Amino acid sequence: MDIRIFIGAHRTAGLHIENILTQNETLLGEQGIIVASHATQISAFKDATIAIDGGADAEQVRETYLNTLTNGRECEKLVIIDRRRAGSVTRPARKNMIFPQVRYSLARFTKFLPKDSYKFFMGVRAPSTFLPSCYSDSLTHAKVETFQEFLASTELRNLRWSETLERIVRSFSEDDEEELTATKLVTWRFEDYPCMWRDVVGAISGIENPQDLVGDAIPVNKGLSLYGCQLMYQYLQEHKPKAPGDFKKIRDAFLEKFAQQDDMDPDPIGPPEFIESMDYAYDDDWYYIQRMENVVALSAQPRI
Repeated sequence: MDIRIFIGAHRTAGLHIENILTQNETLLGEQGIIVASHATQISAFKDATIAIDGGADAEQVRETYLNTLTNGRECEKLVIIDRRRAGSVTRPARKNMIFPQVRYSLARFTKFLPKDSYKFFMGVRAPSTFLPSCYSDSLTHAKVETFQEFLASTELRNLRWSETLERIVRSFSEDDEEELTATKLVTWRFEDYPCMWRDVVGAISGIENPQDLVGDAIPVNKGLSLYGCQLMYQYLQEHKPKAPGDFKKIRDAFLEKFAQQDDMDPDPIGPPEFIESMDYAYDDDWYYIQRMENVVALSAQPRI
């Protein structure tokens, strides 16, 4: 079985990708492709982890895990949606790394799946917009802290997605010296996603002709602007929620009034020259990612 696991990252159109896969379920099914939703995967992964840690037979755990994801059906390709597996949205960066625990988190799959039967799919995003967007997600899910606290122990200039991707590739083996030859990871840039979403979803699903996919590029949830987050944090300090549901009412009000918009300037996480230097480093890092071993980097093609 060809197993494809979508692991995020946060705030890179993961929900949109899952919705497109769901919208095209019949088309995918006709080609022997089954999609296990995020909710199904989270439950199955938790049960498999508990079973393995409890000393259950690995082969039996694997069989139960896959049977749960496929609902007992036969398939040629299995797409597993686990759009938060890469790391925590409340601490996406720490110790100058993006998702510092990603290798440990993904290594669990070696316990549940046959070796060399699966690969990971993950989008990346410019840290200058990725971090404010993650902060918005964290704050609106009740992790109330300042943006500076959110970025504690992180040197923004040192963040490189290539370093994260290298640790993801190494999650396939406990031996750092083991040579890996097959493609283990497929990635793309969030900034390119709106003009190449069919290519991305096509790569994740393995569909024969991605142009057959139906849907649109409208994002599902843009979150709060950084300015809106700062106002919401200040409001919560002055008006602490007292009754159940109060936080949700506050959050919904701010999301309605201060949502990030396409025509807005990037959230100012620093002086213009600082943001420019971060974006330059991101572009340079993407150049390196496109040449990494065991990694396929999808790029937007110019439209003629």
